[in-house]
Amino acid sequence: MILLGGILTTVAVAYLYMVYRPQPPVIPAPRSVALVENVVTRTLTSTPPAATSTPLRSATEMPTQSPTISPSSTSTEEPLIWQDVDFGDGTITVAKFMLNDCVENVYTEPFHPWAWFEGIFDTAFFDPHQGGVVAWEDTEGRIILWLHSGPQLTISPLQVFLERDERGYTLTPEETQQKLDDCVIGSWVEIVQDNLSFNGKVVAAARVLPTDVLEINQHVMDLPQTLLAKEIGSGWQEIIDNPHSLTFYFCGRRLSGEDNNSRLLYWQQARFVIGIVPIH
Repeated sequence: MILLGGILTTVAVAYLYMVYRPQPPVIPAPRSVALVENVVTRTLTSTPPAATSTPLRSATEMPTQSPTISPSSTSTEEPLIWQDVDFGDGTITVAKFMLNDCVENVYTEPFHPWAWFEGIFDTAFFDPHQGGVVAWEDTEGRIILWLHSGPQLTISPLQVFLERDERGYTLTPEETQQKLDDCVIGSWVEIVQDNLSFNGKVVAAARVLPTDVLEINQHVMDLPQTLLAKEIGSGWQEIIDNPHSLTFYFCGRRLSGEDNNSRLLYWQQARFVIGIVPIH
């Protein structure tokens, strides 16, 4: 009888643990191929939102960690063309990351890329909820895109893949770097615009730590050179050597074991930088 009671108690405790055990945070999974391809087909024929140069919100409400871009080196009069993709006029665009078969293909949300101009980060052109993306050329004429990450924003599917495991738990910096090395570098990227697709290959990738974010934000006009010099990530010499390269630049969160940087917002604790070269 005592043995039976012990067994019943053990079963009851196990049942209560299964019901009330701590649950991992709910992280939105990358969209399925079928769903996103349906979105791409539907939205690539739509018109861009009516973005204006009027302030999106007050200066005190705007994120303060935007990159510092030199107006003397970037002109909105020149088209920002990568292969035949126009990153300057708001034409709706989608990017697909194939990630070396580590997971199913990861898609960005459809986005509208606009050419940088003075003050653009304070306007509706950069509205995260309209898919606003800012594009500019660095000192050598290479195109860089600043994309929104965060909940259900432009590049959040890739951000979630890099920062979380399959259960939704936060990775360590070493684990995220392993994903960059194994899954991102060497993978193919397909960029779709106006129902045409153009291919590229990721040859460089980096995660900028919270302690380095403010400095790197001052070097977006010589980003690959700075990352190479500071030995952040890998592959940047190939980006430097290719005048037709394309760079994705977006925010990340603090990872497991990292100290919080009180000078940065929750969604802006780190930076991801992905370097892509065209494949013809």
